[in-house]
Amino acid sequence: MNWLIVSVIFTLSAVILVWPLWRHADAPLPAGIENDLDESGQDVSDERKRLLINLRSLRADHAEGKLAEADFLRLERECEQQLALLMDGSVPSPVQHPQGVSPPGTAAKLLVPARQQVVQPRPDLHRTGSVILILFVAIASLMLFNQFWKPSPQPRAVAAEHSDGAPDVAAMISRLEARLAAKPDDVDGQLMLARSYANLGRVQDAIKAWRKALELKPGENEALGGMIAMLLKGGDESSAHEALGLIAEMRRQEPEEAAWLWYQGLAYNRLGQTEKAKASLKTMLKMLPPESENAEMAREALRLPEQ
Repeated sequence: MNWLIVSVIFTLSAVILVWPLWRHADAPLPAGIENDLDESGQDVSDERKRLLINLRSLRADHAEGKLAEADFLRLERECEQQLALLMDGSVPSPVQHPQGVSPPGTAAKLLVPARQQVVQPRPDLHRTGSVILILFVAIASLMLFNQFWKPSPQPRAVAAEHSDGAPDVAAMISRLEARLAAKPDDVDGQLMLARSYANLGRVQDAIKAWRKALELKPGENEALGGMIAMLLKGGDESSAHEALGLIAEMRRQEPEEAAWLWYQGLAYNRLGQTEKAKASLKTMLKMLPPESENAEMAREALRLPEQ
């Protein structure tokens, strides 16, 4: 779209600037640079009018005493001779004044020839100049366009964000995976990767990342808690047994944390050990304020049918 706008502006500018040079219209150009297309160099009708005006001015100046008798007679005769030549179809030469004599007043101004030389048109120069002008405008336009134009975001960059402006989690995970592949001993990176997998519901990938973090830093609190949560989502008995072992470790680290009793009850329930599950939840209730949301959740769980 931007290139289309630039192309239209450039085309209009080129036409406006170049058309008079290319066509070489007959309209008069500013004084001093005009070229007369008439080979005689004079328009007969205009020249006759000019001479008549000169003659009338001469007589007016003579009547007012602004012009000497001898000068008046000489200039009047020259004007009449030029008018006669025009009537015969000849081209008169400009009025010449004798050395040291200048027509006074208005007559002096009117007796100056309108055109003194004829310059023939040069279409080749006009068209060469127009081509140079087009190239100059094109180069200048491209330079300005490249300097000020800002490209629109590429589709790949746009795809990096959702419609609500949130970052693309999948792309972030891909970059994190590539970084950890080059540097697998980064504990913080492994924890971040495990959390990302857990948020996306990639249970097995999250368990693998939590394991790697525990290998690098045994007993790491967040890794243990994350492993427990993911193992209990797995659904099989082996995962439940492993979760119980990790829960025991967490209870040794944080004996006052009631959440581990909740996970312990879930693990026992997964293994079909309902009584142990209920016992864990009852112990949890003793550690919680009676009106708390977690206490209510534990009471609801105790009323569930046995599995």
